[in-house]
Amino acid sequence: MADMDVEQPRGRIVKLEIEGFKSFGGTHTVDFRERQNFTAVVGPNGAGKSNLMDAISYVLGLQARHLRSSKLIELLHRGPSQSRRKASVTLTYERDNDNVVFSRTISAVGVGAYWLDSQEVTRDKYENALKEIGVLVKARNFLVFQGDVESLASKSQDELTAVLEQVSGSSDHKKEYDKLKTAKDQAEAASLLAYQKKKGLAAQRRQVRDQKDEADAYEKLRDELHAARRDDAVSRVAQLRDDRSDKAKSKAKLDREVQKCMEAVERASQKESQASDALKEASLTAERADAALAQKTQSLRGGVAPRVAAAKEAAEQAARDADQEKAAAAQADQNAKRHETLVKDLRSELQTEDEEIKRLQDERARDEPAWRADQSLVDEVSDLQAQVERETASRAFRLDAARRARDTEEADVEALQREVDDVIKRRNEASSEAAAWRLRAKASADAATKADADVRQASDAIQAAEAAASVGEQAVAKAQSELDRADAELRDCRDHLPGGPQAQRDVERARLVETLRGLFPGVRGRVVDVCEPTSRTYASAVGAAMGSLADAVVVDARSTAVGCVRHLREHRLGAMTFLPLDALSSARPDERLRNLGRQYRPALDVVACDEGVKAAVAYAVGLKTVVCDTLDDARRLAYSDNAPSVKAVSVSGAVIAQTGTMSGGHQQGGSSWRRADASRLERERSSKHDALSQARLRAQSLKDAVAPHTARRDACASTAKWAAKDAQLAQSRVAECEARERTLDASRKTAERERDAKIPGRDQAVRTHDELRQAKRVVEERVYGSFARRHNLSIDDLCDDGDAVAGTPQALRKQRDDDLKKHLQRAATLRAQLEYEQGRDLQARAAETKSRAREAQKAATKAKKKASQIESEQSTAEDELEEESRAAKDAREAHTQARQALKKCQVDARRAADAKATAARKAQQAASSVDAVSAKLQDVARRARLEHVQLGTDENMDPEDLDVSKAQKPKRGEDADQAHARRRRAIEDLERRVDALAPNLRAKAQFDSLSSDVEQADKELASSRDAARDAARQFDAVRKKRTDAFRACFDVVASTLAEAYKDVTKSARHPAGGSASLHALDAAEPYLNGVSFHATPPAKRFCEISQLSGGERTLASLALLFALHAYRPAPFLIMDEVDAALDSVNVAKLAAFVKRRASSLQIVAVSLKDQFYTEADALVGVAKDAQRAASVPFTLDLGAYA
Repeated sequence: MADMDVEQPRGRIVKLEIEGFKSFGGTHTVDFRERQNFTAVVGPNGAGKSNLMDAISYVLGLQARHLRSSKLIELLHRGPSQSRRKASVTLTYERDNDNVVFSRTISAVGVGAYWLDSQEVTRDKYENALKEIGVLVKARNFLVFQGDVESLASKSQDELTAVLEQVSGSSDHKKEYDKLKTAKDQAEAASLLAYQKKKGLAAQRRQVRDQKDEADAYEKLRDELHAARRDDAVSRVAQLRDDRSDKAKSKAKLDREVQKCMEAVERASQKESQASDALKEASLTAERADAALAQKTQSLRGGVAPRVAAAKEAAEQAARDADQEKAAAAQADQNAKRHETLVKDLRSELQTEDEEIKRLQDERARDEPAWRADQSLVDEVSDLQAQVERETASRAFRLDAARRARDTEEADVEALQREVDDVIKRRNEASSEAAAWRLRAKASADAATKADADVRQASDAIQAAEAAASVGEQAVAKAQSELDRADAELRDCRDHLPGGPQAQRDVERARLVETLRGLFPGVRGRVVDVCEPTSRTYASAVGAAMGSLADAVVVDARSTAVGCVRHLREHRLGAMTFLPLDALSSARPDERLRNLGRQYRPALDVVACDEGVKAAVAYAVGLKTVVCDTLDDARRLAYSDNAPSVKAVSVSGAVIAQTGTMSGGHQQGGSSWRRADASRLERERSSKHDALSQARLRAQSLKDAVAPHTARRDACASTAKWAAKDAQLAQSRVAECEARERTLDASRKTAERERDAKIPGRDQAVRTHDELRQAKRVVEERVYGSFARRHNLSIDDLCDDGDAVAGTPQALRKQRDDDLKKHLQRAATLRAQLEYEQGRDLQARAAETKSRAREAQKAATKAKKKASQIESEQSTAEDELEEESRAAKDAREAHTQARQALKKCQVDARRAADAKATAARKAQQAASSVDAVSAKLQDVARRARLEHVQLGTDENMDPEDLDVSKAQKPKRGEDADQAHARRRRAIEDLERRVDALAPNLRAKAQFDSLSSDVEQADKELASSRDAARDAARQFDAVRKKRTDAFRACFDVVASTLAEAYKDVTKSARHPAGGSASLHALDAAEPYLNGVSFHATPPAKRFCEISQLSGGERTLASLALLFALHAYRPAPFLIMDEVDAALDSVNVAKLAAFVKRRASSLQIVAVSLKDQFYTEADALVGVAKDAQRAASVPFTLDLGAYA
């Protein structure tokens, strides 16, 4: 039943090892033992049954996209522990007692690897090894997924054909089949196109053959015409060359005369050029002198004058600074002297204190009691003191407390009194300082006010100077504008004089008119040459009235004008306007125009000309043109409602047309109309140039006057700025001193209140102490009385408790000790103050201030000296300015003389140019005659080239080099023109005969080309036919391979399908089962038009498979899958829940069918239905380990329970 290309080895899967793949965490092993060909995979939903099938599919070569994933990394197990993530699936396949181990791994980063017998291999080698055991990865002949069954039943005819092509291997030939079929179709189309091309070219060649015969006759006639034209052209060239030789001799004589005149013009031009160079040099010298004068003025007034003002201001400021430094030095000297006096006083007072301390110390030594030298008396006094202390022990504590309270209160009162004194002293100092700052603030404010007034005064002066400078600039601009206008008028006038650009153009046009006059006797000349205004006043008006017609050429008749136009066109000499007199009417101007007023005149009345050309002049100026004295008169005439419709022209040249449009007019006319204006314009230009120079000097002087005021304003502004800042500083210091006064006043009042509050407490403490001391005195007199009388001592000499009665020796000693202490404290204070004052070193400060005062005085002296130097420079600059002014005046006088010399040279040059123009006009006429003959020669040559007549050996040969020795001579009794007319009549007859034929001149070339094309087309047809045969032969070979491969598979699958469907659908009720079939819709090439699949269940009529129930379609699809598997059988078959859509009856049928197939084929199937998996030889259970979140497989051999 299985028709194989090669014998497929048979084997089985013996072990499957899974590690970290999808839901299988850790390592798991599934064993497939012998005689367990039918293994069912069972387990609850979500346990991982399908993942087990994915693991088998993965190790057998399927990619991740076929396993419900998009990337390999998604196949890794995702358990609680993510460390060392990797996956591997290993399948051990047993074949001929030899095991082959297939394995695929996935790294932690999602990189896969293929392993074969523990060696890493490439994917192609891996798939080839699977192919050797019958596993086709691309065809998936070992695997049936859950959706494959249903999708197979719903496939269209074309999709089913594609499945058969993939299984049969015919798809391997599809690409080449399509390529060769396209090549075959293209080759056949090319062969047909080549045939049609050859057929069309042959038909075209037959049509062109007749045209070729007609063209041959035409060529013969055209050769005769060509020969006739050549003979005529050669004869004409011979005639013209003889005529030109005669005219050339006359021209040579005139050229020699022109050469003499040119030499005279050259000499005059050289003199004019030298005069012009001298004028340019004089102009340059005058301009340089003016520039030097302006620069010197600028230097004096824009540089030196501001520097003088600035130097004076700097000198004054330096003097003020020196005065301030001098005052500061005097104040510092006074401070130093006062400081020296203070130091002397401190030293004197300290010496007095030291002497008083020594006196008190000596006095205390002398007054020491004598009994203190006897130790026995000292011991006895000590015993008496001890007795006194015992008797006054109860009051001793109170006495000590009272004494301490008294001392404390007295010390507080004294401290507060010292604080009051200090505050009063500081307040007086603050008041003095505030008064000093007020004086400084007033002085600074007064200085700032004065400086602000000076700034305003300087600003007013600047505004006035700037206004005057602005007026000066406007005057310069006005003078410059007038000078530019004068220059423009002078240039325009010079342009129209001999030697100018416009004059050169006029000369060229005059020469051309003279040439035409020599060729055509009827040429009278240009309008501007045959007339002139009656007065120079009307020159501009007449020129504006004529406009462009001023250069029009007056001729006697239209024929003359036509001849002139033809000559200009043939020689490309430009365009000109011609006024034929025979075509112009001799109408007179309207008499009403003469009666408009004294300010209005008909244009024709202000033009003088001959009567013979008056019609042309009237046409040029216009019969309805009126010359007006002013532009306002022209406006009134043109725009008045009652005035006639005319063209109004003002004397200045403004034009108002009949339509109302207004223009500035034109100033056409001969050079004679403007020569009188040249001298006037030259004088005006010179005077305007001098006016511009003077205006520039005045403007520069006014502009320079601004600088001193600006410097003064800036200096005053700076003074005002710093004075205002100093006033603000003084005011802030006054405010600080006043605030300090207020604070000190408050502090004084507070200290006085505290002092006054302490005095009653002090007095009370003194009274309490005196009462307690008097009580103790009574005890002392009783105890010390006997001892004092015995040794003639005072009781006060024996008391030593720190208190004594006033006036007693003991009180005196205490007073002396207190005085000594005070003097010591005072001496320490004076010594510290003396050290501080000696450390201030005001002498050094005074010396430094004196040094600054000296430096400031030096700076003031230097600034004053610098100001004097700059004033000296100013005087020198003014002297130089006077010299530059005289030099500028001399340069302008030299410029005037050079201009007069140039005028004289220009007059001489114009005279020489007029003589040259007269001679040149005659020579030009002669040259024009020669050129006319030469032009006719060129016309003959040009016409010969246009008629494709080759006169000499070269097509472009110059007619001057042509050999005319064989030229035809005129017949007897006819001249050269008659001979030429006879030849032209013969040529015209030949031309009519040639024109009557009008053949296809390209017929011969077309015939030859078509003949060559026919031969080429015949070769192409043969080549295309050979190519079509080769393409058909190659296509037939590939088509046979594809058809044979498809038919081999189709026959096996069709026959197996019938048996498999019958086997899967038979039952006890229907032992014969159903029927199923495959039909190819194209018998010759069954893979082209699709394959139909039909299945008829038992006891049912024939119908489309789409009309079957779900279970019936599933059984039909399974039968087709097993049929396809039979053609390319794999050693095992993996099925994933193929019974999901079946009812119990069909599940039983399927289970029995699979059981029978398992006898020769290892089957691993996932199923949830006990009717199916109870028929298996072994079970693989898949459970979910909730704790590890992983699937765990188990195996069970059902053979023991059979």
